[in-house]
Amino acid sequence: MNPSKSIRKYCVWCMGGNSQIVNDCETEFCPIYRLREGKRVKGIKTLKQIRLKCLDCSTFRVSEVRGCEMVDCSLYPYRMGKNPNRKGIGGKGFFQKGISYQKDSTELPH
Repeated sequence: MNPSKSIRKYCVWCMGGNSQIVNDCETEFCPIYRLREGKRVKGIKTLKQIRLKCLDCSTFRVSEVRGCEMVDCSLYPYRMGKNPNRKGIGGKGFFQKGISYQKDSTELPH
């Protein structure tokens, strides 16, 4: 499940399991309020909003978020503001700062 779908699932749970009334939610102060439809919203970083929701749930204590035991929560895998499905993808390694790419001098036959 991706972060957007996890938010939608959480919102359905929050509304008592009724997906029909999620769009009618009036809790505008909720960090994931604008993402409740399960779709990405331009200008809003989904993982950061999940992190804020988890902090909100844990009275803004990072240690509580890290040690969260609510493994059944749809937001649980993303509670640290990272997508575990993307672990090891991009950001480091080949494209590290200071490493330059040089084309191999041997060409493949045509």
